[in-house]
Amino acid sequence: MPMKSYLHSTMDWNLGSDRTDNHPCQVRVGDAELVVSYTHLGDRHLWKGTSQDGKTYEVLHVGNPADEARLIRTSDSTLEGPWIEAGRTGNWLIDLEDEP
Repeated sequence: MPMKSYLHSTMDWNLGSDRTDNHPCQVRVGDAELVVSYTHLGDRHLWKGTSQDGKTYEVLHVGNPADEARLIRTSDSTLEGPWIEAGRTGNWLIDLEDEP
């Protein structure tokens, strides 16, 4: 499958007891590649990854490859999975939306 863009996606994430809901993000996803980008506290974050099966993506933070995530495409419109950033762990739930 060629890369498909979901420019109006939202993500929920948790870090311990802290939770953020419906944070805007942009996602491009294909069978072998995934890109997630968003802005948080004025900083742009870019994550890129690959997949062997088109469902599970091993993702690294561009600029800090020690930060990583594993995102699983649980449906045509959802990605979810754990992440590690700056030694902290959390979980993402991303709703893929291509229209506002």
